[in-house]
Formats: sequence, C-alpha cells, structure tokens
Amino acid sequence: MSGDIHTRKICTVSWNYVCRPWENGGLDLKSTRSINASLLLHLSWKLFTQDSQRSTLFQQRFISFGTPRSRYFKSSIWPGVKEFFNTVTKNSVWIIGNGEKINLWLDNWMGSSLVSTLNTPPNMYPFLTAKLQSIIINGRWQLLPSLLNYPTVTDSIKKITLPITPLPDKRVWIHASDGTLTVKLAFQFLYPPSDTIEWASIIWRPCIPSSHWCPSYCSWASINTFCFSSASPCIHATLAKISSLVTMSGMHSNGNCISLDIVVLNKLLIPPSYRHVKDIVLVVWKPPTITWVKANTDGSVIDHNASCGGIFRDFRGTFLGCFASNVGRGSVFEAELLGFFFAMEFAAKHN
Repeated sequence: MSGDIHTRKICTVSWNYVCRPWENGGLDLKSTRSINASLLLHLSWKLFTQDSQRSTLFQQRFISFGTPRSRYFKSSIWPGVKEFFNTVTKNSVWIIGNGEKINLWLDNWMGSSLVSTLNTPPNMYPFLTAKLQSIIINGRWQLLPSLLNYPTVTDSIKKITLPITPLPDKRVWIHASDGTLTVKLAFQFLYPPSDTIEWASIIWRPCIPSSHWCPSYCSWASINTFCFSSASPCIHATLAKISSLVTMSGMHSNGNCISLDIVVLNKLLIPPSYRHVKDIVLVVWKPPTITWVKANTDGSVIDHNASCGGIFRDFRGTFLGCFASNVGRGSVFEAELLGFFFAMEFAAKHN
C-alpha cells in the first residue's frame, strides 16, 4: 500500500515472475538462490565422482558406507553439499569397467543398488565391502551363491554386457548425453522450464537490436502496465522509447531475421539486421597416388580422457583397415601425436 488513499501504488512484479525465462513471460534473470543451489549440486557431483585427493578426503571424512555420517561436522561446505547427496545418488549410475571402484552391494550399477533391491537392513552395511570385480572373472559374470536365490536379480545382472577390454569404472549423470553434470544442466534439473507463453515468443526476437533487449523490454513493460495497473500504455511513447534506445545502443544483433520478424520490425519502424553467411569451404577426401595407401588419423579429448583413431584406404578409396584406442588422460596434442604413432605401428604390422 502507498499509505495515501488518494495515491495509487506503483504496481510491482514478483521477483519469481521476473526470473522466469523469456519464453515463460519473464526477463530470464537468474536469482542468486537458484544459482547457489545449482553450484552446490555441481560441487556435490564433483566431490562424489571425481578421482582426486580432494574427493577421496571428502568422502572418507563425511561418507560412511554409502550414506552421509549423522554426527555434526564443523564445516562451511558440508551442510550445502549434504543437501544434494540423495539427488546425486538417485540420478547417477555406474558404467561398469573393471569393477575396481564399484561397491557390489551399495553402489547403483544395475539401475538400483543391491541393498535396496534385496531390502537389506542398514545395520548390515558395514559388512558389505566387496567390490564388483569379485564377481567378474575373465570378462564374464561369476555370481555369488547367495545371489542365485534371487532369479530376478541374477537375470538383470546377466543382461548387463561387460566390456571386452578392461576399462576404468565411471559414474555418469543419467540426464546428460555425455554423462557429465555441468552447472547449466544442474540449473535445468533443479528448475525445469514451465509452459511457454505465446506472446513471449513474439516479443523476444533475437533479430531485434540491441541483442533483443531494448524493444523487448519496452514491450514487456507496456504489457505489465496494462495487466497490473489498469492503465492503457501509450503506443507512441513506447515506439519512441524503443527507437531512442536502439539508436543509442546501435545495431549489435547476432540474430537472423525471418518473415515474421521483418513484419514486426517494420511496424516498429526499425530496420532489420541480416546475418552474414560465411564462405562455404568444400572438404573432401583426396585419394593418394596410384599404388599408394593413405592413412587419416584424428584425436579428441572429452573430460580429460583422450582417444585416437585412424583409417587406411588405397587410391581407389577401398577400405583396408582401421584402429581406435582409448589412451587415458591427456591433451589434444598428445591424442593427435599418439594417433600418428599408432598409424605407423598398424601399417608396419600389416605390411
């Protein structure tokens, strides 16, 4: 209330409404509370999944047999991380490699942990220390006699395909295409988008300069003025404000206009901006000289895990052989260099 019965209070908009994405009618601002929660979830993920001294020390201090310790710890980090422990556990799964890091009973490597599937009481957790590698013999499942009494569990385990070559175990986030939880994915998981508003997609156009901010903000403010204060916005004043803001900000848009955008811009008396198309470079495979064999190699790195590969073809383009190898942790330069060395070894081995 304004405190004066003759004065109308200026209408304010809820902060939660302002922080909604553009397509949901807000200004796409991120509140500090939501950013802090996303960062804490990401930190929890790193502390529970990374193979580092910090993660090992953290887990040994605060985690006991797959669950957080109940006693009090004087720590500025643990209270926030503890809040998202169950979130990380329920939304991650182990990808089986050699089974050295996976607890047979407590970890989720088959869709759910064995203790939850078998309804094992928590007082038995301290005695369940076996690793998954104990039931993997020569790349095959060698199930314990105690598990054979549960046909459903044994059938689920036998459906899991083991890798041919031993690889390190990896914990992945089930909602990510590459299995890695980023801060962006953490924010989208904690704050999923709601229903899209039709008028929002018309106002927020990437082709409207500058960076779809000036006209979109003025239109948004006019709509809220009409909805919440019962005052009819002045179209001429809104257009004049848009033109002046665009003139001061300059044409810095990176968007590309479509037919509907051009109609909207023409009505706002704003010249549209068009994206400059880059030169198209044709990339083709060039065959080697007759009787020669050509090897093409490449290397890549994802999450510090490097791999390389190569393919061999003759002057007709006929496939002669190929190779691929996971070289562990390394840089892109090391992956490219190892791909070159492996190609020479492959060529010498196959004449």
